[in-house]
Parts: sequence; structure tokens; C-alpha cells
Amino acid sequence: MWTIADAASVMTLASCSRHGPWAADVYFARSEDGLYFYSSPQSRHCQDFAADSRTAATIHVASEHWRDIRGLQIVGKVVPVIERSAKAAAMAVYLAKFPLVRDFFQSPKSMGKAIADKMGRVAPYVLWAETIYVTDNTSGFGNRQEYHVAQLDSHS
Repeated sequence: MWTIADAASVMTLASCSRHGPWAADVYFARSEDGLYFYSSPQSRHCQDFAADSRTAATIHVASEHWRDIRGLQIVGKVVPVIERSAKAAAMAVYLAKFPLVRDFFQSPKSMGKAIADKMGRVAPYVLWAETIYVTDNTSGFGNRQEYHVAQLDSHS
């Protein structure tokens, strides 16, 4: 199931608030602990998650034919990464998947003022999955399996 997530770079996160539903695309990296991404705490989706951490997310690999559709639908929760050691672990996982962004984090001023300003406003977040639905049409049309992840209970 995780090979789909490992083959993709972007996940779409859904949130909901008094302003209504919202979806946001984020680059993510997977570890055994969850799906990590960086975003501004002031963004609409992070503000929504601060009020209600529940989310639905999708991850899929590019396909040009319905027979090749493979993707994940995830139900879980998004929380900020707070502890210093957890932040370091999130950064390591993220940089392992996206080594080209190392300079964005380590020396943002060398990337220019606009990027430095934006990088100064991002923080790490983690999506902890509760239920994952795997669609894999390469194994047959409409092939969908459901998995429950006990991991969420250990992070509640």
C-alpha cells in the first residue's frame, strides 16, 4: 500500500471549518510515524486543523488510463509537530525525499528575500492515518481495499 505514497510527491488534504470545506495540495514525505508536510500555520487548512484536526486526504500516482489508476484515500488527523526531536525527524524524512529543498531550510536567505520570508513562516505537520482505502485498478477494475491503522490511537 505504501508503495503508492512513496511513488507520489503530492497529497491533497481536506479540512472543514465554519467557512466551509477546503482542499489543499502539499508535498509530503512518509515515515513509519506518518505523512509529514510543511505549511504555514496561517494557511487556511492549518487554521482549520488547529480547530479540528480531522482530515481526509488523497494520494495518487499519475496515470493516463483508467486501468492504471492507483491511489490512497486516507481518513485521519493532522497535527503540528512540536517537539524538537520530532521536528528533526520530520526534517530528515522530508529532506530524504526532497533533497533539492535542503537549501530552502538550511540557508533560506541565499535563495532570496521572498523565499526566506516564506520559509520563515512554515512549520512541520504530520497526518496520522486511521483508515486507508487503497484503489488499484492494475489488479482489476474497481479493486479497493480498506485498512484500519492502529497507529492513530497511540498518538491521540
